[in-house]
Amino acid sequence: MWRDSSRLVKEKFDILVIGGGIHGATITREFAEAGYSVALVEKNDFCSGASANSLKVIHGGIRYLQHLNIKRMRESIRSRNRLLREFPHLVRRLPCLTPTYGHGMKGREVMAVALKINDLIGWDRNEGVEEAACIPSGFTLNQKDSLKIMPGIREEGLTGAALWYDVLAENTERLVLEFLHLAVEHGAVVANYMGVDGFDLEEDRIAGVHLTDMITQEKITIQPRYIINASGAGVNKLAAMGGQKPVALGWAKAVNLIVGKQLFGKYAVGLEGVRDFYDKDALIQKGKRLFFFVPWRGKTMIGTTYAYHKQDLNKVGVTSEDLDSFLTEVNGVYPDAKLTPADVDYVHCGLVPVMDQEPPILGDVQLDKTTTVVDHGALQGPINFFTVKGVKYTTAVEVASQVMQAVSPKLGRPQKTRTETVEDSEMLSWSESGTDSKIIAHLKAKYGPCCKRIVMYMGAEGDEIICRDPLCVSSEILHGIREEAALHLEDIVFRRTDLASAGCPDRAVLERVAVIMGNELGWSEVRREEEIRSVFVSFTILG
Repeated sequence: MWRDSSRLVKEKFDILVIGGGIHGATITREFAEAGYSVALVEKNDFCSGASANSLKVIHGGIRYLQHLNIKRMRESIRSRNRLLREFPHLVRRLPCLTPTYGHGMKGREVMAVALKINDLIGWDRNEGVEEAACIPSGFTLNQKDSLKIMPGIREEGLTGAALWYDVLAENTERLVLEFLHLAVEHGAVVANYMGVDGFDLEEDRIAGVHLTDMITQEKITIQPRYIINASGAGVNKLAAMGGQKPVALGWAKAVNLIVGKQLFGKYAVGLEGVRDFYDKDALIQKGKRLFFFVPWRGKTMIGTTYAYHKQDLNKVGVTSEDLDSFLTEVNGVYPDAKLTPADVDYVHCGLVPVMDQEPPILGDVQLDKTTTVVDHGALQGPINFFTVKGVKYTTAVEVASQVMQAVSPKLGRPQKTRTETVEDSEMLSWSESGTDSKIIAHLKAKYGPCCKRIVMYMGAEGDEIICRDPLCVSSEILHGIREEAALHLEDIVFRRTDLASAGCPDRAVLERVAVIMGNELGWSEVRREEEIRSVFVSFTILG
C-alpha cells in the first residue's frame, strides 16, 4: 500500500516533492533511482489535474520549427524516445496529417522541406526502440490521396498534405502511476490527499513542512533537506509560502472534447482554425491556431481551445457557453463534423501557464512555452527550495533530469546507476490457462511488464468482468485500492482504470465498482451513493 503517512513522520528525506502530476512523478522517480530518499505528496489524487487533461499526443516538436526552437525540439524528441523505450505498452506511434494549400508557407513544397528538417533534427529518434514502434520519416501526399483520408476538408487551393508520425499516450494517468511505481520500488514514499499547509522558515532555509492528511485530518510536520515544488497550478501559492514571488504570470483554461464520431479513422488531423491568431514567439507566423482531431477509443478527441482563467484555481470547469463556442469553431473548421452538444461524451479541462496576465490581442492566448526550474536560493530565498513550472507533459522526463542536475550537487553524495526496466521476456510469471484470453491481452496491453501485479488479485475462478467496453476487470479495482491508494470512486473510474476514458460509465457499472470499493474501505450505502453522485457531477457541464 503506497499511502502510509506514518512513514512520512518516521523517516528522514533528502527530497520532498510536492505535486503528483507528471512532473512530480518523473522527478520522484529520478531521485529515487539515483539512491536518494524521496517523499511525494499530492493534495488531491495522483494525476488529477492538468496532467490528465491533455490531448494525449506525445509529440516530437515539429511545431517548434516555426519558432526555430531546435533546443525544445531536441528535448521533445529525447523525451518521446524514452517513453517509447520504457513504456512501449502505454504509447504507440500515431500518423498525423495536415492539409497543404497553395505554394507558399502553407504549401506542399515548404512542408516537404519542413519534414526533412524534422527528420534530420530527430536523427536518433528511434535509438533503442523496438522496430515495430519506430517513428518513420515524414512525407507528403497528393491532393487525391489527401481527400481520401480527410473527406470534407476545404478543397480550394488544396495541393496535398504533410504526413508525419508522433506518439499517442494510450493512458496518461497510467503513465504517471507507472513512474510512481518505479519510484516506490526504489524506496520512495508517496501519498495522495496530503495537503501542504505551510513552511517553517528559519534564516536562509525551509526547516519544516506542515501537512494535513485530507482523509484523517491528522496534522504532521516533516523536515526534508530539499523541497521541490512541482504542484502545477499551485506553484505560485507554494512559492508564496516560501516568501517568493510568483513563478507563473497567469493561467489559461485548456479544453479538449471527446465526441462520439470517429472522423478521420486512424489518423490525427490538424486543421487550421477560423479566427486569426498571432503567436508573438513565432518567427514564422501561420496566422491561425491549429485544431487537432485525434483518434481515441473509437471516437475523436478534439483540441485545444484556451481562455484566460482569472478565477479560483481550484475551480476549473467548462460552461455551456464554452462548449457552444468550441463546437461552433470546430464546425467552422470542419463543417462535415456537424457536431452538436449531444455528440460530446467527455470534456477535458486543465490549467496551463501563460506569458501575459491579459491577452495583448483580443482572443489571443499566449501560452508559456518554456519550462522553468527556479533555484530560490539563487534569488535570495530559501537555499533548499526549488520550483518547477512545467509547460508540457511530453518533456517531463527531460525536466526531471534538469532538476536532478540542479539539486544533486547540493546533496553531496554519489548516485546509483539507473535501473533498467523489466524485459518483456520476464513479463508473465503465472499460468495463462483457464484465464480469458481477452483479459490477458487487456492486462498485457495496459500494464506491460507490471501486469503480474494485477493477477495477484484475481479470484479463485478468475476475474469478474465489470465492464466490456472499455474492458475493466475486478482485479484492476482491487489493485488500485490496495496498491495504488485509490480512496474515492473517481480515483478508480478516472485514473486507475479505463472506465471513464471516453465517456461516463453506466450507473450499473459505477454501482458495482462502488460495492467492491465499499467492501474494501468500509463504505456505508449512503457513502457509496455519494461517491457515485460525485462521478456524475464530474461529467456535468458547469453552467
